Amino acid sequence: MVLSKLSAAWALVAVPLASASSHFIMGGLKPIAYERLDPIVNQGVVSSHLHAFMGANNLNANSDYDSIRDAECTSVPFQTVDKSVYWAPPVLYQDQNTHEFSIMPPAFNIYYFFDRNGTGETVHAFPQGLRMVAGNPTRSSYNASNFADQAVSFVCLDYSGAVSNDPAYAERQDINFPDINKCQDGIRYQVFFPQCWDGVNLDSADHKSHMAYPVDNYNGGHCPESHPVHTVAIFYEQLIPVSGYPHWGPDAYVLSTGDPTGLTYHADFMMGWDASILQDAVDNCHNMNGDITLCQVLAPYINQDEAGACTLDSQIVNEAVGYSAPIPALPGCNPVRTDFSTAASCNGLVTPGFANAAAPLTPGWGDLGCIAEGTNGRALTGASTTSPNMTANVCAGFCASKGFTYAGIEFGDECYCGNSFSNGATGNPVNWYECTSDCAGNSLYEKCGGPQRLELLKAGAASVTPSSAPPSSTAVASSSAAASVVSSSVVQASSSAASVISSAVVQASSSVASAGSSSVAQVSSSAVVSSSSVASVSSPIFSIPTSSASASASSASVVAASSVSQVLIAHSTTSTWAVQPTQPPAPPSNSTAGTWAATGCFSDGGPRALTGHSFTSSHMTQETCQSECQNLGFTMAGVEFGQECYCGDKFENGLGQPLNPGPACYMTCAGNSGEHCGGTWTMNVFKFTPASSKRSKHFGRAHHQMRSRAF
Repeated sequence: MVLSKLSAAWALVAVPLASASSHFIMGGLKPIAYERLDPIVNQGVVSSHLHAFMGANNLNANSDYDSIRDAECTSVPFQTVDKSVYWAPPVLYQDQNTHEFSIMPPAFNIYYFFDRNGTGETVHAFPQGLRMVAGNPTRSSYNASNFADQAVSFVCLDYSGAVSNDPAYAERQDINFPDINKCQDGIRYQVFFPQCWDGVNLDSADHKSHMAYPVDNYNGGHCPESHPVHTVAIFYEQLIPVSGYPHWGPDAYVLSTGDPTGLTYHADFMMGWDASILQDAVDNCHNMNGDITLCQVLAPYINQDEAGACTLDSQIVNEAVGYSAPIPALPGCNPVRTDFSTAASCNGLVTPGFANAAAPLTPGWGDLGCIAEGTNGRALTGASTTSPNMTANVCAGFCASKGFTYAGIEFGDECYCGNSFSNGATGNPVNWYECTSDCAGNSLYEKCGGPQRLELLKAGAASVTPSSAPPSSTAVASSSAAASVVSSSVVQASSSAASVISSAVVQASSSVASAGSSSVAQVSSSAVVSSSSVASVSSPIFSIPTSSASASASSASVVAASSVSQVLIAHSTTSTWAVQPTQPPAPPSNSTAGTWAATGCFSDGGPRALTGHSFTSSHMTQETCQSECQNLGFTMAGVEFGQECYCGDKFENGLGQPLNPGPACYMTCAGNSGEHCGGTWTMNVFKFTPASSKRSKHFGRAHHQMRSRAF
């Protein structure tokens, strides 16, 4: 945690640490759901306020240890062994003029510490079935002598260094920084969970009393006699974008509880680990420095692509939540206020029911799984269309209306039809998690193919179980692979990181330098996001924006650097069809001669500097991005946040200002640690100069323009 100078010095003396590097970070987690549920506090019913959830994909109002262990997948990296559920309230942006609310799309970093015990104490894995809550959703003030209050704090992120040495912008216990707009890389809401267990109860009436903070400090030390079992310590960071959300006043950024100060920030944890595996990791994984791949016990269970493709497989609370389009009031009875001493009262509220997160497939159609595109042309050549409302049923309906039996959805909003396969394609399934693109019409809860990948539907067929088999021999390489390796990204360190970490090498921000150390940690970039610059529009309940969320592992007295680059996209309830020629062009061919040249490090933001096309890959390199942009006929390529690529011909939206590449474009590429791929809202940009005649633009696939955005 990035501590103020005085409290940091005290904390580091007070808390004995066995090893400052025995921790890992699950970084850049994208919520799998936003809904009014809390299966710990309000089990079985709709809860009082909205939460953002990560983890097991079968989470619901009645979730418990046994049920979440049966989840098909999880949105965190450790498939099969960690089916835990992690949640916290999202932050919503209140429009200054309309006073409507929109979710500010977050990314989460979740830290596991194996070394926050006192001298002579043994660290234990969480017991099966443990549940706990940190923070207080009805808190109206800060008690400086209370560890539970100290465990919740807020950090202003500005990697330019403009406010790094200004004490007014140091870590604090509310979000009342002098000018939040100066936190240009976002605000980090963060909370440390208690780590001392009473050894008996898996829960308690207040969901806190069975746990306690150490006697030395909230973030480590000796456990009290009343709670003698020292467990693994966990810490959440929720990263909120500021760019694109001008902070016009104290009520601009509001927690889903109705709180604009941050004092009611809290978080929940429902243990879903294989406890024996977690204990094995505690006992044998050291010197990880945040990198999940360096724990030899857990590394075999990492599948970042599966985590990124995992979608919710349960019903959701049937109400608009402000993710797809602004809403007139916060869900539930949560007026904006700062006094939570008494419960708010609201008239005329109706408790919503539950609905399917994604509509069942149209009767008569079956889902045959994820397949590869053709090797030298489209797999399905009968008819095609794109739609900002694209879902599986939209594509099936279109192909049925044209008389075709196969329907294939690709890259979020493209639909292709046919009666047979062409151009070397087969119906052999590849791994289900290679279809990673969010559906344009339901981008939170449904996937629609991917880069060179089709989700294949067939009339008259039964749906099949998703495949985890190796890709067929006809598969075209996609940006998503069955990765079990996470590339390390160099991450800037916070002031406390410099004091804590002694064995790592990192680029330091100015705040690190002021701490008197050049030690900085190298942390894995484990963000997994599917992104295609596909805009979203509404389903009956919501329209979810395409995600280009990115976040890095940051600091919990260890390392810091993170951001979110998701933004809301204009809401629309009108289907707009752009029917393609019945014989679509072949997939891109990288045949145009020319050269790419680096032009420097440039600024990006919510509306995006390069708006022609984008994608993400866990194997991103500068060359991968250049090749994709060149294939589509663009002359500029920008790599950002280690694994994002953006294409265009010129900078848009007033962005693209030149920056000092040292502190700004600090991240290494996910696919080549010897190259740099931008940073937080910054990109390394390259310009293409053709060697010969001009070439047809945007060749080979639908050209995805970024739509207008509604903030």
